[in-house]
Amino acid sequence: MKIKHVGTKMLLLLIISVVLSGVISAGVTYFGNKMIIDNSIEKNTDTSVKILSNHLASMQKELTDTSFKIANTYELQNALVSKNKSRYDSELIAACQANASEASFVSLFDENGNELARFENGGYSQTRSADFSRNEVIKSAVQGKKLCLYTEGFGSKFVICAATPMTDSSGKVSGGVALVYKLDDFSVLDELKELSGAEFTIFAGTERINTTFEDEKGHREIGTEMTEEIMNTVLGDKSDAVVKIDLFGNRYNAKYMPIIQNDEAIGAVFSGNDIVDIESSERTIVIISFIVVFLICLLSSVVSFIIVNKVVVTPIKMVGEIVQNIAEGKLRGKLLDIKGYDEISELAKNTNITAVNLSKYINDIIIKVDALASKDISISFDEHYVGDYVKIENSLKKITDVMNKTFQTILLSCDQVSIGSEQIAIGAQALAQGATSQAAAVEQLSNSVRKLNNRVKESVVGVERVENGMNGVMNKIREGTNKMGGLLESMAQITASTNQISSIIRVIDDISFQTNILALNAAVEAESAGAAGKGFAVVASEVQKLSEKTAAAVKETDALINQSIKDVKKGSVMLKDTATAIDTVSYDAENINVLVSKIGDAFKIQLEDINDITRESDNITQVIQTNSATSEESAAASEELSGQAALLRDKLREFKFRDDDLDFKTDEIDTSDATEEIEVSDKYTDNTEEAYIEE
Repeated sequence: MKIKHVGTKMLLLLIISVVLSGVISAGVTYFGNKMIIDNSIEKNTDTSVKILSNHLASMQKELTDTSFKIANTYELQNALVSKNKSRYDSELIAACQANASEASFVSLFDENGNELARFENGGYSQTRSADFSRNEVIKSAVQGKKLCLYTEGFGSKFVICAATPMTDSSGKVSGGVALVYKLDDFSVLDELKELSGAEFTIFAGTERINTTFEDEKGHREIGTEMTEEIMNTVLGDKSDAVVKIDLFGNRYNAKYMPIIQNDEAIGAVFSGNDIVDIESSERTIVIISFIVVFLICLLSSVVSFIIVNKVVVTPIKMVGEIVQNIAEGKLRGKLLDIKGYDEISELAKNTNITAVNLSKYINDIIIKVDALASKDISISFDEHYVGDYVKIENSLKKITDVMNKTFQTILLSCDQVSIGSEQIAIGAQALAQGATSQAAAVEQLSNSVRKLNNRVKESVVGVERVENGMNGVMNKIREGTNKMGGLLESMAQITASTNQISSIIRVIDDISFQTNILALNAAVEAESAGAAGKGFAVVASEVQKLSEKTAAAVKETDALINQSIKDVKKGSVMLKDTATAIDTVSYDAENINVLVSKIGDAFKIQLEDINDITRESDNITQVIQTNSATSEESAAASEELSGQAALLRDKLREFKFRDDDLDFKTDEIDTSDATEEIEVSDKYTDNTEEAYIEE
């Protein structure tokens, strides 16, 4: 649903503002009080649970210190070391009275951990614990270690036990003293509740073993369990838990703190404040605050509405009626009669001026548009516009100027179009004849290009054959080069073998020389031996002859081998020269092969170029044929254009032009600026219409 009246809108806005103000005020009051009260309750709860936690921590320290003092009492040590049973009770009572403690009881035990005496309720006690020696703290003391722990036993589910060992003069443990504080004693929590007004609980694991909560019959709510969510946070994560929780029929702002021992949560302490009455008082405060704020806002809204309706709404309604008349095209309505110097009065005066000027300008525009509709574009401008309306006047002037100049230009252009169309027709016919001649010439050129294409193809085939032949020659030259290299290697091997034979001949020559020397020595020795050496002299003579023959053969062989070496060297030189010549031939052949390949590639490129020329020739033929047909069509169109120009000239002569524009020349027209100004004028008119709609 659309709301049309400003007064209704303002009344609706005032109602909404009253409601929002009331809600916001109530919300601020509620959350402010709630924050203050919650912070106060949380601080009280935090303080209460810390008091209980600090009490347990101080109790651990007090038990540890007191157990150490009692264990170091000389008379008690003497009675325990001497095992004087009659003195156990009296000495223990005296030591406990001398060192006052808040422990539930004090026990004396021997080196086996058996309880010997107990001080409880201010005097001697006959009570004995069956599991005394099995307790972890007592076991540690028997082993000579002082210890204080939260533990179970001594007739209770959760206690603080501190034990200190006692030794004789040799350092041997003869027993010890243990102080036990029972955490299930109600008196301590009751005292804390009286002081703070909060509820307290001590948990052993998840079980309540001591609490100030009572049922309807006055029984303590011990033996109950903490919730699983609290257990996971406090015992599992070993973290504090601050929650609002429902316990035993009431709602509490509570805090749980874990009891940590040996990095393990073995229990917890709890403190909670009842918040039912507090929440009820918070709601009462919120309701009262909301009612007070709502009444104040309602009263101020009514007064504001009356004032605004008289000063603002009524004048705006009157201005709205005038603007609505303008929007509906009623420009001759009654003007406003509002006196004053404020913004509303200025709005009324400006509205009157707007209505008068708009009526005057619209009448003038209607007169000029009617003249244009009657084909009279020789109108004059006597009415002068003001402000942004000057743009409308300028636009109308430029429209009439452009129309005068444009229509006269069109008249001149019609004559020129008639003359030009005749010339185009003549040129088109000549162009058609020339196109026919060009088509014949291009056809002859295409035939010549095709013949050249065939010849280049034959050249390409011949070059490919030459290239294939050169490749065969190159392969044979490479094969000869490889064989020549093998022959050179063989000659080198022969030279090496000949050198080895020469070395062997020299060895044989040396052996022959040595044999000759030996034969001479043998002959000398045989001559010295006389008759006994005659036979040996004959042998020596034969050996000498054999040596001489061997030497002669070696010389001849050496001469032959030297000659062979010289011949082999000459052959090697000739072979190297031959290999060099073959390499030169191979290099030249490769160069020739490369040149032949380049020639083949050039022929292929020429072949592609000729193919491109052939295709372009075909395209030119098609274009010439198209031009010929187009020229004929242009000639026909030119004749038709000449007839249309004559018809247009006759129509334009029906318009009435200004006398001062009759000497107009075509080359002086610049229609770009006029067109641009017309577009600006149209844009201005559209913006003016949008401004009316917004008003």
